[in-house]
Amino acid sequence: MAYQYLWTPLQLGPVSARNRIVFSAHLTNYARDGKPTEQHAAYYAARAAGGAGLIITEEHSTHPTDWPYEKLIHGFHRDVIPGYKRIDRKSTRLNSSHQIISYAVFCLKKK
Repeated sequence: MAYQYLWTPLQLGPVSARNRIVFSAHLTNYARDGKPTEQHAAYYAARAAGGAGLIITEEHSTHPTDWPYEKLIHGFHRDVIPGYKRIDRKSTRLNSSHQIISYAVFCLKKK
């Protein structure tokens, strides 16, 4: 069987992904006023629905002086938390036994 391990679970510390399909980080330019948007949530939810076992979101700045792109999420600001929760809620997939089968991992950029 080709790619026999691709569809097997992968344990990453406390996280167990349902398969080894990883959606890697890249900038979407969906942030508005430094906050995640509904467009972010829908974007990552579609990747989870498509079968990704692990989703790594785009980079987020971690300090007010770190603003390399206009449409980057400001991870240092508390106002982003509701947007993070929306992304997490929409991109975390559960199976019929209520076990998590898809995760979103937030990628913080260290200055």
